[in-house]
Amino acid sequence: MNSYATPKQKPANHQVAARDSNSPKTDSPQAAEMSQLETVVDGTSRALRDREFSERIEASARVSAQRQLIQNITDSPHSVAQRKKLESISGIRNTSNSPVQLMGFGQVIQRVITPVSQPTANTCWAAVGYAVHRHAGGAAATLRNFVSAQGTANALTQFDADNVLDIDEIIGSQATTNRLTGSDSAGSYGKAGITTKLNAGNPIVANVNSNHYIILTAREIVNGTYRLTYMDPASGSSVTADAVEDSTSSSKITGVGGYTLSVLYYTG
Repeated sequence: MNSYATPKQKPANHQVAARDSNSPKTDSPQAAEMSQLETVVDGTSRALRDREFSERIEASARVSAQRQLIQNITDSPHSVAQRKKLESISGIRNTSNSPVQLMGFGQVIQRVITPVSQPTANTCWAAVGYAVHRHAGGAAATLRNFVSAQGTANALTQFDADNVLDIDEIIGSQATTNRLTGSDSAGSYGKAGITTKLNAGNPIVANVNSNHYIILTAREIVNGTYRLTYMDPASGSSVTADAVEDSTSSSKITGVGGYTLSVLYYTG
């Protein structure tokens, strides 16, 4: 029995030894490559799951309902009850007189200036000033009442005569209430600085084409393109359009919606 068992055991042991010698060791190049491949596969799987999760949330009824509610408030006179309902959904308290706008899933909620139409050809300064004033919580029954109460002694005369006036005389240092914190007339303006101010809920008054005022209210990035929303008193509406990048720096802009930015006046 012993002489029979011994030769039968040796081939088996040799085969095991052969398999072991051909198997990759844990510190071998093959094992390292396999570990790297597993890491890549695992990371790709997580990215796909995250994207699918985001897409499901983006298409969910809750997000759709949020957008619809925000749009309804933006397009119609918003009541206290509506505002409280929006605040409960977004978790953000809106302390101004302006509605808010959801720029997209995962992005900040930014306040939108309630549009004000300029009543005559040259009174954009008054309409823009009134919009900023109301956004900041200021009270005035009508646009003309606002000009009379907040503008310089010269403002109401210029308003009634349909004349141009500097924004400083209606909401700046010469006005009854100064809503401006600074200005920039560089002609080329950094995206980062504009984004920071708008994200904080502080609209930016812009003198454009050196003869008209608008208000920048929000920004978004769509397919890599930097876009701005602005209130234009000429049309009495809010418009979203691609910003015009500086030809020498993609981090700066020089205009939006056919307008060239001449001077930016900061609020907040």
